[in-house]
Amino acid sequence: MKRVILLILLLPFLLPQATVVVAGSSVDSVSLPLGHYMYYKVTVYEGQAIQVELKASAPVKLMLMDRQQFEAFSQGKSYSTLYSQVTSALSRTFSVPSGGVYYVVVYNGESAFAVQVSLTVRAVPILPTTYFSSLPAPIGIGYFGIENDSGIIHGTVLEYREAIGYATVYSILAYNASPPKGVSEYGASLQMNAVLIVDTVHGTYAYWLQNVVVFITNESAFYIMDNVWNYTGSTSAFASNSVTGQGKIYTSVFHGLFYAYRGAQGSYSLPFSVILYTRLDSVSPNNVTVSFGYNLGRGTVWYDNVTIHQGDITSAVLLVDPFITTPGGHPYDLDLVFGGQSCGEWTYFERMNASLALEVVLLNGTSVIPNPLYTFGITGERADNLKTVELNGRAFVTVGENAFWKQVTVSRLPELYFNAETGWRPNFNA
Repeated sequence: MKRVILLILLLPFLLPQATVVVAGSSVDSVSLPLGHYMYYKVTVYEGQAIQVELKASAPVKLMLMDRQQFEAFSQGKSYSTLYSQVTSALSRTFSVPSGGVYYVVVYNGESAFAVQVSLTVRAVPILPTTYFSSLPAPIGIGYFGIENDSGIIHGTVLEYREAIGYATVYSILAYNASPPKGVSEYGASLQMNAVLIVDTVHGTYAYWLQNVVVFITNESAFYIMDNVWNYTGSTSAFASNSVTGQGKIYTSVFHGLFYAYRGAQGSYSLPFSVILYTRLDSVSPNNVTVSFGYNLGRGTVWYDNVTIHQGDITSAVLLVDPFITTPGGHPYDLDLVFGGQSCGEWTYFERMNASLALEVVLLNGTSVIPNPLYTFGITGERADNLKTVELNGRAFVTVGENAFWKQVTVSRLPELYFNAETGWRPNFNA
């Protein structure tokens, strides 16, 4: 009988049961029997920390280990830890001694019953390559608040009230032989995507704001539209009257409900220049109003004023923050990128030559150019055969293979081909 008891006690180490989860994602609920453990393997660069959020139905042992410590633990040997605590709830950011590989381990050595465990682990600031690291992807310029300085990671939080995207397209042709229903074989989009955070007495809400130029590249036709998505959950959801404006709420087969409105349309000649504006206009206890605009050379046109009806609001701001994700797990970033036309389309670009730039207006009214920029952004539509390069302070998108780890610094606007009679001038030097 004693031999049986001894075998049971050694079982977790002789036959370890582990749930392996890719770093940067979450486990909503895992059942962890007595003597079993789960772990995250996290790669950390110098300047990053490890953010851990744990909820369990009963106390469990949470440990942070380096590679040698974890190897000893998993082999049933004597081990040490960088951090250890028995708890049922924890939210903490851990500093680590250096860059390298670390393990966050949850071990049920306390409860005779299976424990339900929810766990989120991420390295912060969050590297953009967590989201995309190869083509197809949304290609252009993206500001994530991250600077990778020779392997040392720096993070910056940016609160702002207006995003401005500048683009001149010199050449464009996209083709997808099997597009989604309702999408042109020759369709493509240029999207400026921003994230709105809304704090209320009941919790935090997030909304994804898209200001988009859609191109039908074989017909030299375009139209401009906006979308608003609820980023608070993994699937976008709206009540029937929770978002109002010129448009209405539609259903996406894969992503839930979203608001959309289609504005200007027409034909374009190359080079084609456009400026896109997304502005936070007002915040009240029960409403947030956002305006979408464009400039095609005859001055700014605010084509849609959208009100998000949200109760008990305490604050709202447009946000870039590399240390957190939205409640639905999305990044707080700002980008201006090319991709498929719509409906999550991935398209191949046979021709492309375009110059892009981003500008933000801070809460105090100051205009700044966010830098450095990654050469991609975040959206459901993706591009193949595109890359972003920096040339004399400008960002250009051309055909080719993109370097996802690379950053560019943009200090100059694209050359904008507008009628000189409009009198329009950029906010930073061309």
